[in-house]
Amino acid sequence: MLEVARFVLSLFVAQAHLFPLGAPWIAWMAVFAFYVLSGYLITRVLNTHYMVDRFSWGGFGAFALNRVLRLWPAYLLVCVLSALLVERAPLTAAQWLTNLSVVGIVGVDYLHMASFPELAPNAWSLSIELVCYALLAFGFARSPRALLMFALLGAVALTASTGACTWRGTELYAPYCFQNRYGVLQAGFIPFAAGGLIYFYERRAMAFAQRWIAPIAAAGAAVVLLVAFNPALQFTLAPFAGGAFAALFLAWALARDFSTPITYFLGRASYHVFISHYAISRVLTQELQWERDNPVLLMVTLCVALLLGFFLIAPLERRIDAVRTAVRERAGSVGAPRPALAPG
Repeated sequence: MLEVARFVLSLFVAQAHLFPLGAPWIAWMAVFAFYVLSGYLITRVLNTHYMVDRFSWGGFGAFALNRVLRLWPAYLLVCVLSALLVERAPLTAAQWLTNLSVVGIVGVDYLHMASFPELAPNAWSLSIELVCYALLAFGFARSPRALLMFALLGAVALTASTGACTWRGTELYAPYCFQNRYGVLQAGFIPFAAGGLIYFYERRAMAFAQRWIAPIAAAGAAVVLLVAFNPALQFTLAPFAGGAFAALFLAWALARDFSTPITYFLGRASYHVFISHYAISRVLTQELQWERDNPVLLMVTLCVALLLGFFLIAPLERRIDAVRTAVRERAGSVGAPRPALAPG
């Protein structure tokens, strides 16, 4: 079920880019929802596969290598495609290295990303994810207390970046200093921490969600309506509301999670759609002169992305998966015990 959720979230992001309906806040909610799901999955992976007893450089290295093997094949393919069409290409070796590594595209202030030439303009959130992966692996994923510190660090950093925006007053930050809470590295800290906490308190979260799902769903619908008709809430509350919805959905869905070949494909395809839709739409609009911002562009782009993933990226990833499995086993993943749930 989590795989299906990730695929639906990727569709929300693609829709906002290719067929905007005047509600970009839906995609903003989807991005923060992605962070929560990633926080849960990465915290679980770190604690059960790579760093079961304590932090180690060997475990960190194995984890980092497997993240590279999982994310870079599709990303580098998109970079090659985008390099042929990009409107503002990297000029220096450092800019090219940053684009190819992803890390460094996003900084602690939005003005860094606003002035940075990107090969894949929609890959900026991947840069945030990678930094959060590293911070979790360095220690924030070890315990609920560490994750609460991670969230606190995010709150302090977001307060500081919002203050910097207020002081500078530039329009690049968007209304209500939105971009300095959204397009910055620290934007991922709170939702990643929330996802990680659900891992440690999984049983309690599941019990809470099962008991209160109906009133929670009603309250969520009310929040969505408030956000839809209030621009101020769209620029301030919406992303964090998306993260909260994802956390509640995660707690509810864990008791119902299942895996089939279809859900596995959708889970993989969610990343393929997310990372490739922007580059594919560029080919259609710039080279084939298709009209922008229309449903046909959205549907054709999604179909091409799925076909590209199925026939090209997925077969490559299946070959790489054998290497990833060997890396996990060497890191001590086989038979690794799941840590006890946190007390209280």
